[in-house]
Amino acid sequence: MVRLNVNENGGTFVPGRTYDIRLRLDVLDCWRESHDADGHPTKTVKAIAKEHKVSRAFVHKIVNEFLATGRVECEKEVENRRSASKRQYSKLGIDEWIVLLSLRVEDDQRPLYSYRQCLYEETGVQVGITTIENFFKHALSFRGSLRKTTMVPLDKWTAANIQRYEEFRQHIANLPNPWKFHWLDEKHIVSKEAYNNRVRRCPLTGHVREIPVPGNFRERYNMIAIITCRPQQICPMHYVLGQENGDAASFTAYIEILLGMGWFEEYDVLIMDNAAIHTGGEANIVADLLWETSRVLVLPLPTRAPELNPIELVFHILARRLRSFKYNQQPQQNMRPIPTQVQEIVETIEWETICKCASHCGYL
Repeated sequence: MVRLNVNENGGTFVPGRTYDIRLRLDVLDCWRESHDADGHPTKTVKAIAKEHKVSRAFVHKIVNEFLATGRVECEKEVENRRSASKRQYSKLGIDEWIVLLSLRVEDDQRPLYSYRQCLYEETGVQVGITTIENFFKHALSFRGSLRKTTMVPLDKWTAANIQRYEEFRQHIANLPNPWKFHWLDEKHIVSKEAYNNRVRRCPLTGHVREIPVPGNFRERYNMIAIITCRPQQICPMHYVLGQENGDAASFTAYIEILLGMGWFEEYDVLIMDNAAIHTGGEANIVADLLWETSRVLVLPLPTRAPELNPIELVFHILARRLRSFKYNQQPQQNMRPIPTQVQEIVETIEWETICKCASHCGYL
């Protein structure tokens, strides 16, 4: 029985099979027609993917394939290429598969040479590390490559923290309208992290050129930001960016800015962590100030629970886009001020993106 999956735009696909050549060419034609006479795109990859009901990754794949080879592969060529890659690990039988998977369960940080040595000791089969790498990447449903994971502090699982976590979830469940939620936090941005410092080494001489950057490339910025899923909000994200270190005074001043601009409505809920700058010093009046002026409830996050704050995901998007090729593809862009780049990126973060982050954290 064929198993159909649904992608992010409502289209269906069969895992492990490629789309037919007609759809692949339609996507390519749409991408080529979406550029004006000067070569500037008039339609985003997201819009092309939505129009053809495919994933954005598929559109990127077709475009990169065309730019690299000048053509698009048909279904037969794709299958032949995949079969060729599978043949690299075809010498491994079911017994070797079981041993390799067992070794991964035993230690998922094990290096490839350890897999090779243990496989030989267990079965007597001797293969190269490339064969083992291809097995993990191509043999099963998911690519078993090394992935960056989340580091979790041990004290997250103390009884007191678990109890606070459950109480917080219960509070959220008792609040009837998630569209009244706001999430706030701070992020430090170091200038040098935003520069694209990757260049391709010359294969003839081995030379790696230097990259010119402004003299302030070591400067640090402190960002205080707030997001909301409220549909009526003109801009779903507001922030201030400065070079001074974040403290209780700057946090309190930012809350006063939000109150002055009418960011909050009556009986909104502000969710943030219990950091010292949120509760100590001059900030100890914030909860009372919000309630007395706008009837805004402050709900603190449980200890060691950043996964419950969707603004952490938004900060991740911001940091990734700062370093991405899209925002650093021109050499002169390494000379642009960080505040300018941050402003451009924040303007591209849509309300739907905020909602997806909130849904990922369990609020919607």
